[in-house]
Amino acid sequence: MNKADKNQKITLDIIQVDGNLTAAYNPPTNNIGIPVPGIPSTDYSPTPGAVPVQEQLGWRWARWGENDRWPTTTRLKIENVPIAGRTINQLVNMLYGNGIAYYRNSDLGSDPTQPSRAYIPAIENWLRQNRIHTQFITAQFQDFRYSWNAFSELVFSKDRKLITNIYHKTAEHCRLSQQDENELRSLWLLYSPDFAYQQPANERIRQIPLYQWDAEEEFMAALFGAGFHKMAWHSRYPTAGNYYARPYWMGL
Repeated sequence: MNKADKNQKITLDIIQVDGNLTAAYNPPTNNIGIPVPGIPSTDYSPTPGAVPVQEQLGWRWARWGENDRWPTTTRLKIENVPIAGRTINQLVNMLYGNGIAYYRNSDLGSDPTQPSRAYIPAIENWLRQNRIHTQFITAQFQDFRYSWNAFSELVFSKDRKLITNIYHKTAEHCRLSQQDENELRSLWLLYSPDFAYQQPANERIRQIPLYQWDAEEEFMAALFGAGFHKMAWHSRYPTAGNYYARPYWMGL
């Protein structure tokens, strides 16, 4: 949220649950979202572009393919072709390589091309608790190789200084909210197991604020200002003009 705009307000519904007052928000509609204010002249982030109108009209979220089941349909087709499945597995293994390694910035001084792999107990514990090596990263790579799209959910500590947990969200069960009419961007990731085979009802959808990388400062201020402790992350190959990345081979 722009600190210079003192008139900017966040409106929440206050409801009573089991005798306690709590803040709440409505089910997904075109009129809700974390307020990301308009880009001021002093902001160097790019102006968001529009998306095809045909992917918005008549839907509460951005359709993924003509029947809104493209990632599921693609997976089923690949599973029916043994060589295609083996190719996906080989591509995932190529991405994984020797696993994840990290280093200290100070280690780049002597030889930036081959820094020493660091071992920091707190980071090793975080990687283990979140099953990064065994579950998270391979699941992300599989979705990325299937569709060039991958989604994750990040949870912050109570003081909002650290990311304590990160979870893979299966692409087949994720959809982006319709483009906000004012911000010209999707503000939410919608999650429901029902997306894989039908249109889910509102009560079967969970919505997560979607990280806005090109307006990070405003997004984080609005996220924490609205009382959220989690956000969604969309990784994609940047094909042009669409909500979701569209693999060049998707017409095969």
